[in-house]
Amino acid sequence: MEYFRNHEEYLRPYWQTTKIVDESIMPVRFKQEEGKKLPDIDFDTADGFSIQLMHDIGRVISVRTATHDVTFEEGIDYKVIDGRLVIPDGSRIKILRQDEYILDHDNGFACTEGGWLNFGESNCFHKLQYSVSYEAASNSFDGKYRPEVSPRLEGSRRLLDSGKLKLAFYGDSITYGCNASGLSSGLPPYMPIYPLLAAEALRGRGYKVDYYNPSIGGMSSIWGRDRAAYYFDDFKPDLVMIAFGMNDGSGRLPVDMFIENTRSIIYTVRASKPDAEFVLCATTLPNRLAKGFYGLQEEYEQPLSELADAEGCAFLDMTELHRILLSRKAYHHMTGNNINHPSDFLARLYAQGLLAQLGAEGSR
Repeated sequence: MEYFRNHEEYLRPYWQTTKIVDESIMPVRFKQEEGKKLPDIDFDTADGFSIQLMHDIGRVISVRTATHDVTFEEGIDYKVIDGRLVIPDGSRIKILRQDEYILDHDNGFACTEGGWLNFGESNCFHKLQYSVSYEAASNSFDGKYRPEVSPRLEGSRRLLDSGKLKLAFYGDSITYGCNASGLSSGLPPYMPIYPLLAAEALRGRGYKVDYYNPSIGGMSSIWGRDRAAYYFDDFKPDLVMIAFGMNDGSGRLPVDMFIENTRSIIYTVRASKPDAEFVLCATTLPNRLAKGFYGLQEEYEQPLSELADAEGCAFLDMTELHRILLSRKAYHHMTGNNINHPSDFLARLYAQGLLAQLGAEGSR
């Protein structure tokens, strides 16, 4: 497997840069049926199938398969009309039919609108997606939430500037890195899982970082609470990003229990490392079409922010960042498994947010 070398381009914050690299799309043509709530952001026009991206397009740099093995031609495979990407008839870019996205046979994950959602782990959806790089003509984050340098991470910044930062990540399958193109055997562009993407970027900027990530797929804050001493008593991290909530929310864990579990993790780490700092991360969201998965995730957001204030922790609101993207892009354009895992494009937003809060520019 090739080594990923595109850290800085991938880590330009979406809310700051006008150059967007490898934004993921997966064109799906839905039939708008009365009484069914199906994505309608993308639609057919006289010029072709029109897709809205995170920002309005000013100029396309490239449109490629997500695996980077095919590059498409403007004017033949795609056009830009009114800031949107339009796929004309005859394009080599495949538009999935609704019956390829919502199946008529049991695939393990029922759809809220009937049938079963197409689902796949590993690189299944990566192989169905395309990557668009472009100069943006607008910024969808204007006037909205943007992660900023946190005054609650001053100790971590001092360590980066003068010594070595012991950086830990603790969460579920998203933080484990499921569906990242660089996980396991992987496929191009071989993007590392987001925690490693952030750690490698810091090293590339001249900082010394000791990286640790004991996250495991399928876990909730209950597991995180119960295993915190086992994982952190010896490592004694300087900074921990705690990122549970996806599985808690789908399992309808009461909000107060989720908050107390998170508080317990903080206290357990502090017992062996009193000056440890924390980033509490509100989770991205599951697919609303995945029956039973959209639960209490959004209800954890504000109480988690309040816990961060009470305990002197930084707060990264990935729930809100994902909502901003979902106001522009349908869920399937940025998913790794079509249920609850992010594509590279969405996963790297976690790393962008963390680095923004650290304010670690280094020697770039």
